[in-house]
Amino acid sequence: MANVFPGRAYLVCCDARTGSSLLAATLRATGRAGKPFEYFTRAEIDKAWLRAELRVTDDVAFTSFPNWRDYILAAGSEMGGVFAASVHFWQLPHCLETFRAPEADPATSALDVLRGFFPDLRLIWLKRDNIVAQAISHHVAISTNIWNSRLGRDARPGESDRGAPYDFAKIDHQVESALAATQGWRETLKGAEAITMPLAYEDLAADLPRAVRRIFAHVGIEPGPEPIRAPGLEKQAGAWSVEMERLYREERRARGLGPVGDKAAL
Repeated sequence: MANVFPGRAYLVCCDARTGSSLLAATLRATGRAGKPFEYFTRAEIDKAWLRAELRVTDDVAFTSFPNWRDYILAAGSEMGGVFAASVHFWQLPHCLETFRAPEADPATSALDVLRGFFPDLRLIWLKRDNIVAQAISHHVAISTNIWNSRLGRDARPGESDRGAPYDFAKIDHQVESALAATQGWRETLKGAEAITMPLAYEDLAADLPRAVRRIFAHVGIEPGPEPIRAPGLEKQAGAWSVEMERLYREERRARGLGPVGDKAAL
């Protein structure tokens, strides 16, 4: 196996409920920007749907991410000749395990590992300005097991969150997790500003085609004449999610915990 990828590559550096699935599906649909998926999650890598994407037959046992590296590279660069992947912060160790050179010092920084394997690397840092809304979205998905609008077929648009109870402790746990992931990416990407494009979920939701065109320009992908279309996923949060945000921010203030530190306010 070669230890340097010869082509262009980009990673969407993200966290849960930041719009990464919507963005990845839209990028895949263009046919020009690789096939970004969450390849580096141990809970999914051996499941049938991801095996199908990787074209791994049932008789091939999963042994390690490095051993499946070439499957991942082939799948992620299938369209457009560009390798792409979505990497949640908590999946970063598996991503580094996949691309770290066998002779590399274990103390080598994450950026050096990635740039060592992908000399022509670009990074998209996808985060959410409203951390509390992100946390509530994660809490709702866990509570209802509805992770996108296609899975909530029995719920009307904007009402799939109705099955999630307001629970300060559970929402606060997701807030802390989101803050930790944001800080983790901030530290990981320090020094890579020249190859990193920040992108807020709020901007993605407001104008998806514009966000994709910005990514094309950042990565160096020629846009085609085809219109950029969303893949049929709808926003899940409704009035109840907004109300839970109000309740959480008020309770947080009443407990004397201070502001969250995000860019949103009650």
